Parts: sequence; structure tokens; C-alpha cells
Amino acid sequence: MPGSAVDATVGRLDDVTRVRYETDHFGPYAGAAFERAVEREGAFLERRLLDGD
Repeated sequence: MPGSAVDATVGRLDDVTRVRYETDHFGPYAGAAFERAVEREGAFLERRLLDGD
């Protein structure tokens, strides 16, 4: 998906943060990029599911 399409969609939505990782397509599935993605996703789930936002 072109980055410009993602930017346009994010710009139309409320309460959205675009996150970019300096890695290739499969990078977030292992190593440091995986750890960063899991940490960020865990924080998101805690906010949305446990805090009731």
C-alpha cells in the first residue's frame, strides 16, 4: 500500500497514530523490531481494553 494512501487515511481518522519501523516487510516478526512492536501493541491493548478508553 502506498505510504501516501496510509497518510491520507490517518489524516481522516480521530485518535490515530501512524507508527513506522525502519525495517523490511518481515522485520517486525523477529529481533529488536519485534520487541518494539509487541511492546507498543501491549500498551495499546492495555489502554483500550483495560483502561476502558
